Amino acid sequence: LNHISIDFSDCNGHGGDLNPPLEAPPLPWTKPHYDIHMYYVSPEYRTCMSLDSPVNDEAAQTKPNGLAFFNPARMTGGSLSNMPADYKLARNLNSPYSGGHAWDPADELKVDAQGWDFPAILMSPYDGKIVTFEPMIPIENLTGNTDQKFTVPLTYVGQTMKELPNKFVLEYSAADGYSTITLTGDSKRCMKSGKGKKGKTGKKAAKLR
Repeated sequence: LNHISIDFSDCNGHGGDLNPPLEAPPLPWTKPHYDIHMYYVSPEYRTCMSLDSPVNDEAAQTKPNGLAFFNPARMTGGSLSNMPADYKLARNLNSPYSGGHAWDPADELKVDAQGWDFPAILMSPYDGKIVTFEPMIPIENLTGNTDQKFTVPLTYVGQTMKELPNKFVLEYSAADGYSTITLTGDSKRCMKSGKGKKGKTGKKAAKLR
């Protein structure tokens, strides 16, 4: 990871960091929540991730920067590369400086059945690679008088970005009000250059309050 930004959405749009306000969060994520944007590219790189208006119209793009939002890497069968098998790319949710938005539609069915009460993992493609790993976490998962823990295992189709996490864990401690996010996976820094060998497995953790 290069850097992280944490934004709060009250469902009337949100901003912060380089992220411009959205008119409304994408359905079904329409309740107060935190967006944890974990970027694989630098802030300088992100300033070039711009689009012509309207931002969701490929035909309106006049520069390579804008067209790069519309060319996610795919497998021969059409599945998105470097994403879990069932992820689908939303065609109307390009976000300047952040990328597109993809998630598992099965998570939407969980929301319909029980309300959104679990971390949802979104991913943002740009120019054929993943630029953002984005857990979206409802406020209910980060507050209350009871400890909470959520574990999301992750496997990827056509994985070429070996540094993507294979497990996401969110733990909330009612005793002190802290939440800890832990990502487990292969460390890019430990991979041997040019050898293509698997790097050491490690963890990265961040605390929120």
